[in-house]
Amino acid sequence: PPKDPMLHLQTGMHTGRIFHLAVDAAEKVLVTGSVDKTVRVWNFSNGKLLRTIRLPIADEVEGQVYGVAITPDGRTVACSGALGHWDQDFSIYIFDRETGALVHRITRMAAGAVSLAYSPDGKFLAAGLGGSNGVQVFRVPGYEPAWSDEEYGAGENIFSIQFAIRKSDGHLLLAAGTTEGNVHLYGI
Repeated sequence: PPKDPMLHLQTGMHTGRIFHLAVDAAEKVLVTGSVDKTVRVWNFSNGKLLRTIRLPIADEVEGQVYGVAITPDGRTVACSGALGHWDQDFSIYIFDRETGALVHRITRMAAGAVSLAYSPDGKFLAAGLGGSNGVQVFRVPGYEPAWSDEEYGAGENIFSIQFAIRKSDGHLLLAAGTTEGNVHLYGI
């Protein structure tokens, strides 16, 4: 990561646009990611700030957060965006929610992930990539690649991605919404 320190004021709230937020299954914890280069963890019932997670940052967009996700059990937070450019490697950072410690970094992404979602059972993390690079799904807890779809048209950045379990048969489904107004549906 960049080695020069950068002054970053902490106001107790975000100071820039929030692109994404996520809530754990018990609806106790809310996480938000912002272009202010922080991820913030909040008590969902009273709005109290519990933790600020800081990422490697640099000049311009490096460190801006576009996507966040939290595991259903509320223990793990994933974040993505303009992360990893400093080593020419797009990344997703995985943090322990309670301590704020970095526990994993998914590297060698084709592009920055602009949206993230954990499956309802917590066994998968889906990433919607920018730059028409499609969808990648990772198996949790090791975050090994499980599946991907790179067949996206020019300009189809995925700014919304969500898992669901179909009630009729229990199958895991994934939907990805693009900037071109398309929705891609998958059975995982």
